[in-house]
Amino acid sequence: MSREKSSLASLSERGVRTAACRNLIYHKMLDIHSNSYHPEKNPKGIVNLGIAVNCLMEEEICQRLNKGDAFHIMAHHIHYFKVSGIDELREAVADFLNRHFKPLEPITSAKMSIMCGATGCLDGLAHILCDSGDIVITPTPVYDRIPSDFLDVANVKVEPLELLDEEDSEGRTFNLQPEALERRINELRAQDRRVRAFLLISPQNPLGEVYSPVLLKQLLDVCARNEIHFIVDEIYGLSVHDGNKEFRSVLSLDLPDPMRTHVIWAMSKDFGLAGLRMGVVLSECPGVHEFFHKACFFRNIPWIVQHAAATLLKDTVWCDEFYLPTYWRRLAHNYQITCDRLEAMGVRVRRGSAGLFIWFSVKSFLRPVTMEEESVLMQEIFDGGLYITQGKILCCTSPGWMRLVFTVTEKELDEGLDRLRVVLAARKLRLAMKEP
Repeated sequence: MSREKSSLASLSERGVRTAACRNLIYHKMLDIHSNSYHPEKNPKGIVNLGIAVNCLMEEEICQRLNKGDAFHIMAHHIHYFKVSGIDELREAVADFLNRHFKPLEPITSAKMSIMCGATGCLDGLAHILCDSGDIVITPTPVYDRIPSDFLDVANVKVEPLELLDEEDSEGRTFNLQPEALERRINELRAQDRRVRAFLLISPQNPLGEVYSPVLLKQLLDVCARNEIHFIVDEIYGLSVHDGNKEFRSVLSLDLPDPMRTHVIWAMSKDFGLAGLRMGVVLSECPGVHEFFHKACFFRNIPWIVQHAAATLLKDTVWCDEFYLPTYWRRLAHNYQITCDRLEAMGVRVRRGSAGLFIWFSVKSFLRPVTMEEESVLMQEIFDGGLYITQGKILCCTSPGWMRLVFTVTEKELDEGLDRLRVVLAARKLRLAMKEP
């Protein structure tokens, strides 16, 4: 298949979300969960550097939540409540994001819905903004759950805006360009397909890219001009590890079409609280919140969990003076040592600025450089006791790219990188022996 035809194929048509691919991921997850690495209890278990979990402040988060004020049960916690977000949590989220996302117009609880995680937020937006069979465009490579979050329940199809593994004048790859988005919209409309939205993860997963305000504004303008919704998932907004980069929320910009701009944030990445399932949708559109209020009757967050999240966010001294500065230092430290060790193995790291992961290329270890050979190497890595994420799973059509999560415990990270080094060294030796 030519690159042109490949870029026009849907993610499912390209085989990224096929039943076989899902089955492979499912069985690997079973293996990982039943045989997880532990330095004392299971030292030969599988090290998981594939799932984007944040363990850098695990101990401190648990200590804060166990102080007694977060999970303190009171009589009103055991009765019915405002399912789309209790006022205490709405106000706490609004105050927190106003401080850290610096919106042009203050965030208010009236323009907010609370949902069970970012996945629930995306599924809800798919239902309210789209009809079955409609199209959402997203830049790829991308977090592997995105196609499923839109397709599995709402039957909304995600189409790729393929970012290419080609260097620009500054040596950067996988560049996002507003002109490419406009062309993609027109291509799909020429096929009589209804494009309803553009989805951007900002900062991006898996690239770790922090997008400039200029580029964000250009993308917003393209969506406004074409009258499509702009959905932005800012779940890594406070996970920037590059001191020279500043994350800018789209809420800090002059929005050309506020009614079609919808922002998602959650506590699963910046706070490592994936188990609390606390996600938020910020939107100027009343219809969005009317839908979520109804949907939350079927899938809401328990009152006591909402209270715990609110207690955490309301502790401004703990959040702003202790948690975030400490987290940023640890994030930057782990990122740098992981990059150094990966590069010492001979892989090419695409340097990012945010997120819990590193995007790197192992093309120099592939003979030939094909998706099939990438899969062979991935199996070798898994057989070597390490799980990382294959580029193909993240909708990348250029062979040899992989994502590795570096925000696990120190022992897990060290052991995982050691296992990767052993596998790559063995493969390098085999390739050298085959050369004439």
